Amino acid sequence: MRDVPQLALLIGLILVLCSIGVLIFFIHHVPMRIHTNNVIEQIGDRLIQEIDRRFPVFVVPLDRRADATARITNSGLPSTLRIMAISS
Repeated sequence: MRDVPQLALLIGLILVLCSIGVLIFFIHHVPMRIHTNNVIEQIGDRLIQEIDRRFPVFVVPLDRRADATARITNSGLPSTLRIMAISS
């Protein structure tokens, strides 16, 4: 009965402690990922990135505004967006 492998017990104890640590991390991490504010913030960030990707900014210095207006007019944007971009 005294021939209990000490190394196996030590490894088993270390694995139990690691499992408890991972469980605590998981229990803390999951509610933070699905917290409403975080989800809405992530959706908003992705929306802003997608808007920036699809509709580049047409803000230019005043000395180059005529050139930018010509590019906006010929850009293929819908007329409502062209009017909004030119008037801003």
